[in-house]
Amino acid sequence: MHSEKNLSDNTKTARAALVNTTANIIMTIVAMLMIPITTRILHTGDLGNAVSFFSIRNICLNIFTLASYTAVNRGLLEFHDNKFEFLSSLLLFNLVTIGLFGLVYGIFRSFFESILGFTPLLSFLLFFSVLLWMSYTIGTTYLLYHNRYKTMFCITMCIGPFSQFLAIFLILHLNSDKYLGRIIGLDGFYWIIGFLFLILILLKGHFTFKKIYIKYALSLSLPLIPHLLAQTLLSQSDIIMITNMCNSDKSGIYSMAYTIAMVLYALLSQIMAVWSPWCYRRLNEKNTSVIYQYSKVLYFVALIMSIGLMMISPEAVSLFLADSYHECMYLIPIIIVGMFFLFSYTFFYDIEYYHKKTILIAVASILAASINIVLNLIFIPVLGYIAAGYTTAIGYFLLMLLHMIFMKKIDNRKIYNIPMLFIASLFVLIFALLMVYLIDIFFYAI
Repeated sequence: MHSEKNLSDNTKTARAALVNTTANIIMTIVAMLMIPITTRILHTGDLGNAVSFFSIRNICLNIFTLASYTAVNRGLLEFHDNKFEFLSSLLLFNLVTIGLFGLVYGIFRSFFESILGFTPLLSFLLFFSVLLWMSYTIGTTYLLYHNRYKTMFCITMCIGPFSQFLAIFLILHLNSDKYLGRIIGLDGFYWIIGFLFLILILLKGHFTFKKIYIKYALSLSLPLIPHLLAQTLLSQSDIIMITNMCNSDKSGIYSMAYTIAMVLYALLSQIMAVWSPWCYRRLNEKNTSVIYQYSKVLYFVALIMSIGLMMISPEAVSLFLADSYHECMYLIPIIIVGMFFLFSYTFFYDIEYYHKKTILIAVASILAASINIVLNLIFIPVLGYIAAGYTTAIGYFLLMLLHMIFMKKIDNRKIYNIPMLFIASLFVLIFALLMVYLIDIFFYAI
């Protein structure tokens, strides 16, 4: 009976991963097709304002909620019989904390707006967006944990393409502050779904608020705040440092290369969003052999996707981007290597998270981010902005390595085929270096 239950869970999880990834591939294709249109109708300054807002929103999401949403997967496993009470408590707690941060922000609004470069409307949208993104994240985590892949497919297919079309529509019809069109367009449908999750979860949880659930969530999430901020720093510091050490043109080229390479991680993260709760359930059953077996399949999938994106990226850059962006061909392969390492670290993170060793997670991420910044300070002035791609790959490799070391200290069982993962990583690295060399032969030298 137990094996039949596992088989059913394995099948549902595989279907969820396939459907979720397919939906996000479609969404990614639509987003990529919209890039040439967006760059032609939106001034670089407006685009920069929108990107800045999203970056600040993502940071504030972790701070204003005390990253409590990160405890949902573990909490659903721990409080299976009272899951809606747990989620309701979490949502009500977040409403209070976001409100308190909003009160402080309101008292010192002029100070914060001058630092962030925000208008009063952007300040309102910041808190509004954080609130509903928090609800959306908790709701979709619940759906993914329970393999509700049909619902997730419908949500993704509704939000992804329509948000892109709405952003284009609003940009074209706004006479000024066109960046608002991109912000509201890309986020609007997420806000609607987030609001629906908020209402449904509170109703199903009968507006329950219990301190035991909050204490549990914060015991996991508070140590993760430095980890999440370090992750943001690891992904954003390159662009900031290139802008300061080189110029905004080079940071724009690097940003585009990073965006294209990030497609790989965006797709793989959708698989891992389903894999992680499945992994927690198997760990709870002490069934590590099946994790060992199926993780090898994911290594292979990630390897094929990495190589595939490297092979098509030069042609995609030539077809869709202006000549001024063609230099990013040289950066994309090595940043893809970094994305492969970023994907790989998630396997080790899952074990640390399951055992509630969130302090070790934070330590590893802070060390990796710090080393990445030091390497940028050393090599960007000497070798130029191209060096940032290689330092990023090194930074993510160290992230993977440190989390692997910490995982082995926490749980020394044979959960993953680590030699096979490192062989796959080496193959991706060699292929990336080969691609960089071949670009000069098959395309053109800069």
